[in-house]
Amino acid sequence: MTLLSPTLAREEAPAAAATPSVTVHRQRVSAVAPLSLLLSVIAACAVATGALAGVGAIVGLIAAILAVVGIVTTSRAFVSGKPDAVIGLLIGLAAAIVGALAMTGRLSWLDPSTNEVARLHDWLAAHVSWLTRTVR
Repeated sequence: MTLLSPTLAREEAPAAAATPSVTVHRQRVSAVAPLSLLLSVIAACAVATGALAGVGAIVGLIAAILAVVGIVTTSRAFVSGKPDAVIGLLIGLAAAIVGALAMTGRLSWLDPSTNEVARLHDWLAAHVSWLTRTVR
């Protein structure tokens, strides 16, 4: 048979149509997982100030709850973000615990009457001269 034979062309056409089609699933990120990570970092920073330890403890608990929701939502197929949720859970719980300890006075170096931000500002002004403003 020649290559231009009509019977050969008809035999090859069904073979090309019989190839299976592949469906592509898009991976998507859970919105709750990164939100819990963001809130937990904000909570940890708030607790570290001392003056906002109570607020940081509450925000840490909210971040931990959102992280648990994020872990549950990322257990479904094609939903990513589980590492964000796990890290958000750990940091959120740590911020809540340290904040609660600071509010009850169990931590001597961190309590609601200390203002670590002002102490850091004073230290930076004393050691880094270009940070201070000169008033003329």
